[in-house]
Amino acid sequence: MKTGSNFHLERFGERIDWCIKFLEPNEEIVHPPFGVPLSAAIRNVSELWVHVAPLTGQSERTWVRAIGKESSVSFPLIRALTLVYPDLTAEILTLPTFAEFEDATKRIKAARDRWVDATRFVTNNRSSLAELGKRYHSTADELPTFPLIGKREWILSTPQELAEHDPLPERDMFTIDPVPAPLEGLNIGYQAIATRALERRRLRWNGDSYRVLKITRGSDRLDFTFGPTKYFNYVDSLEAMSAELADFALRNPGVTPSKLPRRGPADRIFDFRQRSAFAGVNCILLLKNYYRGNRSRSRVSAPHQFVLHDRRGDALEARNTFHVVPAGGHQPAKEFGNNNEWSIWRTIVREFCEELFDKEEAHKLIKGGGDFIEHPEIKPLIDKVFRKGAAKVFLFGVGLDPVTTKPEILAGIVVDWQKIDTATELHIETNYEGTAKYIDLSREELVTQAEMPRTKPMLPAGKAALLLAAQHYDFLMNSV
Repeated sequence: MKTGSNFHLERFGERIDWCIKFLEPNEEIVHPPFGVPLSAAIRNVSELWVHVAPLTGQSERTWVRAIGKESSVSFPLIRALTLVYPDLTAEILTLPTFAEFEDATKRIKAARDRWVDATRFVTNNRSSLAELGKRYHSTADELPTFPLIGKREWILSTPQELAEHDPLPERDMFTIDPVPAPLEGLNIGYQAIATRALERRRLRWNGDSYRVLKITRGSDRLDFTFGPTKYFNYVDSLEAMSAELADFALRNPGVTPSKLPRRGPADRIFDFRQRSAFAGVNCILLLKNYYRGNRSRSRVSAPHQFVLHDRRGDALEARNTFHVVPAGGHQPAKEFGNNNEWSIWRTIVREFCEELFDKEEAHKLIKGGGDFIEHPEIKPLIDKVFRKGAAKVFLFGVGLDPVTTKPEILAGIVVDWQKIDTATELHIETNYEGTAKYIDLSREELVTQAEMPRTKPMLPAGKAALLLAAQHYDFLMNSV
């Protein structure tokens, strides 16, 4: 493409009108007012120029001429518009005739609508897609009756206790994190499509994260090798796989695909170096002697409880599902810098504080490589619950989500509420992504909640954690 001269483009002003009407701007460049949908953040050519001008170094007169009848358009202006509207490419925007531009942009809109529909299908049909994913990988899956895909050696016969000062996992900082190609017909990453499909707009954060590179079984333990990734790479890789599976299901009802481009052969699911295999951590919380924070201990419910999370439809991950809690991604509290945060125990404890005690925003107070669990808002809670013998953390195993192929670490937290220093009352609070549901704890009820029919599906990783907690029920309840 020529970069040193102007383009003479037919009906360029109408091309700009089309962009304003049908495309959403890049929110890293365009910051809409609070509460204003991104699609409404630019409503006319004057508002567009406010965001384009700093990217061009050109005068407003040049802009007015370009969108007027002269339609002589400079390369800096073309480049600026593709930055504001990443769906577009310079090649599309500079097609000589307006008819060619219309044809190309219709394909952009059709592709975007296709993948938005697929994303919404994932939200509303997670259970059937999980069954489809299990069938797709059946020739490689060694756990055919388990909710997740995996190898038999990945499920421990006895839970492995995790502690604060365990040796850190192995790390490989040099393996290349693959950059996923856009889904068919798109010029942008899937994270932009997923955000558009949510029931309400959420800010996106491309944070540092840990990806699984290797899972090794010892005699009585699992060991992990992790590498670095970015959150958008995970979304553009694994969450995009869920959209690909949903798109196939929409177009081919009742059919199991033989091979999907992004998944490849069934056994490729175990090759972690071919995708950004961002690790999820999923914990079942078992509360012994928990009376909902009632200091008089009047029995308002059974003495032992466990907690499920009724997740909202606008969460980026695991939308519109029931899940165990705490659960979240294995990633540092803020960014790479504190090597201790590669610890699985630390992620579990951080999620416990964030999701159950309304500390979701505390990570913003961490400076550089500061330690989240030593923060003044966090340390007293961890001291009371985990450092004085009131709680223990156990690893059950690991499996791969059949919809996204995401590695899901399965764990449990057992807390004896009577052993917590109650000089300062502790109350479990509702998480912003959903509602906590308390259920009377027994081995039978864990299995019932895992297998019962629901209007909202149980996330496969949550179901797996419930079933393994039931399997190890006596061990866990006698551990603290």
